[in-house]
Amino acid sequence: MGVIADYILGRSAEAAVEETPKQNSRSTHNVSASRGTRSAVMAGKPAGPNSAVSPELRLSQDRARDAVRNGPYISNGLRSLVKHEIGTGITCTFENEDENLRDELNSLWKESIPTMFAEHVGHLYAAQRLISRGRNEVGEIFIRRRRRPAYKGMAVPMQCQLLESDMLDPTFNRTLNNGNQIISSIEMNTSGERIAYHFFKKHPSDRTFGTFTSEGTQRVRILAKDVIHHYIPLRAGQLRALPVFSSGIFKNSNLEAYDDYELERKKNKASFTGTIEREARYDPATGVQIDPLTGIPFDMGDEPLPSVSFQAGSITQLGDGENLNLFDGESGGEFYADYMRQQLMAISASFGVPYELVTGDWKSVNDRILRAILNDFQREIEAVQEIYLIQQVLEKIAEWWLDEAVFSGAISLPDYANKKKEYLATDWRPQGWAYVHPLQDAQAAVARIGADLSTHEKEARKLNCDSSKVLEANIAHATRKKQLMSENDLLVEEKEPAEEDEEK
Repeated sequence: MGVIADYILGRSAEAAVEETPKQNSRSTHNVSASRGTRSAVMAGKPAGPNSAVSPELRLSQDRARDAVRNGPYISNGLRSLVKHEIGTGITCTFENEDENLRDELNSLWKESIPTMFAEHVGHLYAAQRLISRGRNEVGEIFIRRRRRPAYKGMAVPMQCQLLESDMLDPTFNRTLNNGNQIISSIEMNTSGERIAYHFFKKHPSDRTFGTFTSEGTQRVRILAKDVIHHYIPLRAGQLRALPVFSSGIFKNSNLEAYDDYELERKKNKASFTGTIEREARYDPATGVQIDPLTGIPFDMGDEPLPSVSFQAGSITQLGDGENLNLFDGESGGEFYADYMRQQLMAISASFGVPYELVTGDWKSVNDRILRAILNDFQREIEAVQEIYLIQQVLEKIAEWWLDEAVFSGAISLPDYANKKKEYLATDWRPQGWAYVHPLQDAQAAVARIGADLSTHEKEARKLNCDSSKVLEANIAHATRKKQLMSENDLLVEEKEPAEEDEEK
């Protein structure tokens, strides 16, 4: 009978599954959907792309920041992500076909870099590191365009302001009279397009010297065209984002507690050297314990047993009937190193950063393994740089900057409204990756160029170099060198190939 009989009798499929014999622990065709006893540990709670994030976003972010402040491995993992994503900065070069105009754009951009961000952040490359850190630490960060008056003396009167995720309440939801919806403080029209962001006027958790103003709960509506929301959505329709390492926060907390307890145990054990034991003797007449050394009845009363201190290199002499038991060396935590390594590997995986970069433990790595590790890690970093940092953030900042440069008269671009895309042609280049084997990698690049599998420009781009400028600089250097040698009578005349052959 079984499940089929239950189905024929009209009972529910769930009831039929529950009464299935226990020996068949898999009640569905897919193990992930089984309902047996062993599958009770799998929650399987349904959640949409926003309901899985927004209600618990603030708590997750607070715990993530606390882990970064107090956890050395978490802090180093975050530092490693920022270091590899940004390095010394992702640079921009305008590529207009008009050489004079291109030089003018690049010169104005270079002049604007030191003052491009507000609130003492200033430099564009310093802001890039904060942007990367903010996204990796709590999942997201916001960049707001701020137009400045001409009297500020900036090359282009525009700055960007960085806003932490805390400034946008994830639990603020409303339906407006015009049909627009506010979801997690993001206002969207009936077509699902972002219209505005409802930010707090002040950081809601930033209480300076114990003071707190009502501005921390007041909101201001900022148009979406003036805001960049930098995050990496993991699901279609996801509006907010969790910390990058959210899956490792709980494990890191438990691991740090275990590590502290282990350290405390070893510290307490190290304070004791050993014990002195005396053979117990009793007076056969009275039954009172006597001192084996003096024969006097042994009575300490409420006084504790005396302790004996030993100094390094000392030799002690024991009395009759006394035995010295020295504690063995540290034998506790036999699998401590292996256990810590396994847990730290899981925490590193939550970051997407190699274990070796998080912990600094390179003892099991050779050059071939190192190359495989870095190739895999760098491929992910390059995707984040190109898709999110450049296309989501930096190209938009360059567009804001160019708009303000034209509107303020800092530069003249004919027919800007129709040729905006042409003027915005830019080349963004992250800091190049260092060679693992400098000589071998350089020879491989030369071989690829020689076999027509690559170009000088492509190989130079990997090092964040401009091959044209490098070539011009080398030619200028060679010309200057030849001139100086000639002026100092050091120029050696080059022999013709035929003359060299005759000499041979």
